[in-house]
Amino acid sequence: MIIEAENNLPILIKDNLACWDIPESARIDLLTISENATFRLTFGNETRIIRIYRPSYHQNDEILSELLWLQAIEQSGIVTVPHLFISRFGKLFVEAGIFRLACFSFIQGQEPQADKALVRRFFELGKISAKLHRQSMNWVRPESFIRKHWSYETMIGRNAIWGNWREAENLSSQDREILENCDRTLEYFSSTFPKDKAHYGLIHGDLRLANLLIDGEKLAVIDFDDCGFSWFGLDLANSLSFIEDNPFVPSYINAWLQGYGEVMPVNREMADMIVHLIMMRRLQLTAWLETHNQTPTAKKLRKTFLKGTVELARIYLERVTPLAGRSVQRL
Repeated sequence: MIIEAENNLPILIKDNLACWDIPESARIDLLTISENATFRLTFGNETRIIRIYRPSYHQNDEILSELLWLQAIEQSGIVTVPHLFISRFGKLFVEAGIFRLACFSFIQGQEPQADKALVRRFFELGKISAKLHRQSMNWVRPESFIRKHWSYETMIGRNAIWGNWREAENLSSQDREILENCDRTLEYFSSTFPKDKAHYGLIHGDLRLANLLIDGEKLAVIDFDDCGFSWFGLDLANSLSFIEDNPFVPSYINAWLQGYGEVMPVNREMADMIVHLIMMRRLQLTAWLETHNQTPTAKKLRKTFLKGTVELARIYLERVTPLAGRSVQRL
């Protein structure tokens, strides 16, 4: 995991600053570390961001595809996103041993807080999400474009990309039964979701609060590292990451859907998916906290998050299991 090399990463950056004509005297500060490590560089009157990708998580073609889409979004002008700086060698990212580095502009702003005032921001986020989806539907992707698909199998299946929630520590037999029932229900419902162009396509994949920046009335989107192919409604589910049990969530959902509807149609199928996608994301995050237990986020949330997941699964099952009928039992 990249966190194991945390102390050596500033040296790695310093050794590669010349790739972007950044002076060696630049100040290097760690901002976040999870899948990747993100650093702020300050030199003169300039501030930039360096992302160091976690080895083995993405292939080079996947990183290139992410950055090409980011460039296309910036060129479209539909939403504020970081500018990608090309290396002096004309590359979108730099390879340094097992690591890959990319350099972005610094966007001023603060992470939104999950309170009542956030309802208005979720309306804006819904509009932004719809604009991104519309752009991805119309954008002619390069033939070499490749990104992961976020589905039941890759999110919460036994070989899920972020890990297997079933391996969570301190999971009682009773709680495990609830989560297994929840998992089977999600497997059933997700198998019924349409995958046509109107419902499924290229999405940001991680529009949670930590990847949004507010500066006055401006709302910017950062970190396209988890962009991939999935149901468009997953961008709403992911925006509720780590706050699924917040009392304002119903208001956030309604605001997002209203904002989305001003740009793109919200059809019945998409609206019906949301409750399932939120629960699927919660189980995915439960697995992530286990496999990334040394990250600051995991250290802060891991002890209570599993209990919250079980409670959300219980509520979810009470709400949706009658809709699944006997089909769930046959899985």
